[in-house]
Amino acid sequence: MKYETLPFPSKSEVMAELFSYVILRKGARPSNDPGWPRVVRAPIVRSGHTICRMCTAQGELEEVIFSKAKYDQKTYRCARSCNWGDLLPVK
Repeated sequence: MKYETLPFPSKSEVMAELFSYVILRKGARPSNDPGWPRVVRAPIVRSGHTICRMCTAQGELEEVIFSKAKYDQKTYRCARSCNWGDLLPVK
């Protein structure tokens, strides 16, 4: 999110901040909800593997290492290209 600071004493700057938000709702989850985990930090992309910290459908934080040997090519590529806040299509 970009914002402009207050002009104090006569100088204002345009700054950027990363933030996240939580939406809570009472009741059961909808039946059409896929239950995919959400990425809560920027993924750490290394050669041969990617580390993603995710919030699962059960509300727990989980750190998963995606590698070519452990996951299929589509899931591995999806993990490497995801951003903070994205839903990751894994179970």
